[in-house]
Amino acid sequence: MINALKSKHPIFNILLTNKAVLSIAFNALGKGVYFLFILLVGRLITADSKTDVYFFTVEFIKVVVGYSLLINSDVLIPQIIKLKETSPEKLERLMGFFYALYVVLGIASTVLILLFPQFFLGIFSKFTEAIISKDYSIFSFLMPILFFNILSGLQSSILIAYNYFVTPSLVIFLGNCLSLTILFFLYQQLGINAAILGIIVGGISINIILAYYLKVKCHIRYTLNFKIDFSIFKSINYVTLVYVTASICNFVLIYLLTASEETTTTAYNYASLISFIPHQFIGVQLITIMANKFAELYNTQQFDLLKAYIKRTLIGLTILILPFCIVYVFFSPTIVNIISGGDLNSENYRHKFSLLLRYFAFPAFFNSIFLCGLRLYTTTLRIRTPSIVQSIINLTLVVSNYIGFRYFNIEGLGVSVLLVYGLMFLSGIYLIVNFFKIIDKQQSDMDQENTLGTLSLENAV
Repeated sequence: MINALKSKHPIFNILLTNKAVLSIAFNALGKGVYFLFILLVGRLITADSKTDVYFFTVEFIKVVVGYSLLINSDVLIPQIIKLKETSPEKLERLMGFFYALYVVLGIASTVLILLFPQFFLGIFSKFTEAIISKDYSIFSFLMPILFFNILSGLQSSILIAYNYFVTPSLVIFLGNCLSLTILFFLYQQLGINAAILGIIVGGISINIILAYYLKVKCHIRYTLNFKIDFSIFKSINYVTLVYVTASICNFVLIYLLTASEETTTTAYNYASLISFIPHQFIGVQLITIMANKFAELYNTQQFDLLKAYIKRTLIGLTILILPFCIVYVFFSPTIVNIISGGDLNSENYRHKFSLLLRYFAFPAFFNSIFLCGLRLYTTTLRIRTPSIVQSIINLTLVVSNYIGFRYFNIEGLGVSVLLVYGLMFLSGIYLIVNFFKIIDKQQSDMDQENTLGTLSLENAV
């Protein structure tokens, strides 16, 4: 059966390799262990102001690190893929520059926050002065994770650009397991500090192993270089536009949810988390693997094969993700009963959870198709178009969420998300069709140049 699939559909030569399967598996396991870690912090440690500050700090770090991860995926990885075969010297300068940039910014921001933790905690949170003065040390102790996450994101991105997909997923999985083990065995003695210690030790371990692997397998020299072609900042500016609009969207949504009735925020968080599992665990990793193949085929001008891989990637995403969406729609009450357990089991909460899960089911599939369209542009170093499209959609989601939730409550929010993600799906299809036109034009220009070259040679003879 597998051999038949491989022979009939070339994409399965990639999807059914041990590398792809292991990468997707360890990616899912790593995120699963991290989710369990977060769940156990709330279950094993008494919920109070300390855990509030802890979870706020973790989310704050994720938002800051998200900017560097966006730059890595949309700017750094495509540049490495392009330069690693054509210009090793420029590639070394590029990686040296990003190491220098992230090391300086990561350490500087961490030290600055460590020097004035109460000031920064007061600016970015709505905690009372009493909580800030009592629990600011938790904010301080977690700050090194900011630097560790930025650095591990950079090193993972370099490995991915070199087609080492399994290693980052495996190392992060092992690091998360270490964090979970420390929490489980020390929470009774250390309380919330066990969670802090676990996440710091895990972060250090991940970076050490990734650095060693980069040195041995990719022969990366760890040099700090502050000279770079400043044209790359044009791409970073477009990525910044996406990050800013996405942050606005998240802030408005958090404001709307926290201003609503009790359990609404919890219902939304669980519904979005569960519904997007297929996208996060399968879609993102699959597209990351295929994006490298897209870039290689584009750089070697194998346009017909590139189009075939794009089409079959879309088929693969449909086959792997769409069944989950259908299950969420038809079995949402059963899923809600399993997830909610005996804690928040009021009828009102279950209704909101189940309703949102139905509305959020298909957006996970829509998002995967949209991401595939975006990667076609970013992997071929076309940052402007996808950045503008993403920014417009983010702002549309802000307005839609506000109107939907403000005037039609939880059902309005669900309809809003479904409609805007439907727009994302159509935008993804548009980007893919337009990309086909771009490479068709390039292929036509190449054929024309080859024809003129042949005629010139014949005339010379």
